[in-house]
Amino acid sequence: MSLQDREIKSEYRSLIDNVAKDFYVPLLKEATSYRRAVGFFSSSILVEISKGIGGLIKNGGKIQIVASPH
Repeated sequence: MSLQDREIKSEYRSLIDNVAKDFYVPLLKEATSYRRAVGFFSSSILVEISKGIGGLIKNGGKIQIVASPH
């Protein structure tokens, strides 16, 4: 399944949705890049989305993260 074939909701809410399982993992499996800019970042999210990151790596993809040093 390609990214164009994926159904993406207009918003995901952590109290309602499993954002890692429903959004990040399936999309990252098909992606070739993951760019994220955040004020605060916890590396524990990388564990939650690791199955998706595995697909990104197989696709020759790259991850770029810009985060606050505080």
